Amino acid sequence: GVRFALPDGTTGCGVTADLSDRGVGFVSYTPVAKGARIEVRLIGGGEDVTLTGKVVRADRMAFDRTLSGAGYRVGVELDELSGPALDAVNRITYH
Repeated sequence: GVRFALPDGTTGCGVTADLSDRGVGFVSYTPVAKGARIEVRLIGGGEDVTLTGKVVRADRMAFDRTLSGAGYRVGVELDELSGPALDAVNRITYH
């Protein structure tokens, strides 16, 4: 899963859709502005790693009556990863 925080204090969570050592894509019900700096915490496969980056995609998805709202597809270009963070992302990716 994904938890995130923006500099303005906005926080949210989401479901990971894509993950690599260069970026993460997720779906959330919290709107996020394209261009915003973001802190992303990835939890999965026994790993828990916090990364930083820039929102490069923030598209509103169609309203879903079943889920009572619209979701947002968010893409984050990650800042360069350190050795331990890169190892954690790789373990999450290949888990």
